[in-house]
Amino acid sequence: MSEAASGDGPEFPSGAKLRVYGDTLFLAWRSAHHQQMTIANLRSALEPPIDLGQFRIFRFDDVPRGMFTWGFLGPEAEARLVSGQTLRPEDWKSGTRMWIVDLIAPYPGMTAAMVRWIMKPGNLTDRDFLFRRVVAGNRTRRIVHIDFSRPQDKARIRPESDFLG
Repeated sequence: MSEAASGDGPEFPSGAKLRVYGDTLFLAWRSAHHQQMTIANLRSALEPPIDLGQFRIFRFDDVPRGMFTWGFLGPEAEARLVSGQTLRPEDWKSGTRMWIVDLIAPYPGMTAAMVRWIMKPGNLTDRDFLFRRVVAGNRTRRIVHIDFSRPQDKARIRPESDFLG
């Protein structure tokens, strides 16, 4: 059986992967931030983490209501992310530092529910991770470093200069 016939490879995704793509676009279409993105930018932002399994979709009654993606970024990828550039496919596993890269939560209360889930040690990770808060134009407003080894002071704000070297 050829690769094409076996269902392997990027041009022959499984039914499960097609469902993930559909769920992701369903959410992106309802997100004010993601509605402004071109199809090419949406693909660049979502296909690599889906292919790598670096995403989580939250469903209620089997309907997607929120999702987020993460990457393990090296210094160059961190600089691209912090400066608002699109990550390249190879960036998503270019280092060891975990970043939540994107969060799509177009329904009321979903962001808070997802953050509660993420902030419980062991759900996403037991180690530290970073995320950025953004403003219009995909500009970084704030970078937050979460470190579960500091239970009394888990969240710290980091300056952009730490990542733009």
